[in-house]
Amino acid sequence: MGMMSSISGMYISYYQNVPSGAAIVLVVSGLFLLALLLSPSQGILTRPGIANRSAKILQQVKRRR
Repeated sequence: MGMMSSISGMYISYYQNVPSGAAIVLVVSGLFLLALLLSPSQGILTRPGIANRSAKILQQVKRRR
């Protein structure tokens, strides 16, 4: 991951004319955010309990109508 992000950051810095350190940090930060959101077991968007909880809330709302 480190090698991929550093090479990607160097390419971005060369073609976009930005400092290489900043480009590398942005690539690493983007990869971290993707992992945080999309991790199968611990991801924020992919937690199994979230879908069940949302379905239960919707059922309760429908019952109250």
